[in-house]
Amino acid sequence: MIQRELPAAGLAAVVLASLVAGSPAAAAAEDRGPEVSWRDCPAYSDDVLRSRRVPDARIPEFRRLLDRLECGTVKVPLDHGKPDGRQITVAITRLKATNRPRRLGSLAVNPGGPGGSGYLMPIDMIMGNASAARLNERYDLVGFDPRGVGYSTKVDCKGPGPGGPGPGPNPSPG
Repeated sequence: MIQRELPAAGLAAVVLASLVAGSPAAAAAEDRGPEVSWRDCPAYSDDVLRSRRVPDARIPEFRRLLDRLECGTVKVPLDHGKPDGRQITVAITRLKATNRPRRLGSLAVNPGGPGGSGYLMPIDMIMGNASAARLNERYDLVGFDPRGVGYSTKVDCKGPGPGGPGPGPNPSPG
């Protein structure tokens, strides 16, 4: 058993070392990014948790993690090529490290896509993986809803012109 865990621990150490090496403190001090507007997290009923496939026996554990979750938003440019242009809101969450005195930093988790929400992903990771729970001892886990998803600014799709939203589905094949 120890022999199997050692390669995984070694790999984790290499990955973490590369993350630290790739993010110099000087760069972080210069550009801290947008300010976070922290607010209360949404409430989730037991029915909503069940719809997310949380087993009844694990709902109390999920709720304990929800109690630790911090929720907020950041304003970012819609078009990063136009940083002074239209701003949108991206919803974020943070599950603070449990060992605050030995905290090493933050890790953002990405839901992939297209269209996946990462808002509760830090909790989902811990509920589904003991390694993620160990990671959360020393790292804040940060989740987010990508643009157009969940609690982030919705996508605003305009029609193709004055004729309306478009032709719609073709009723006859061929």
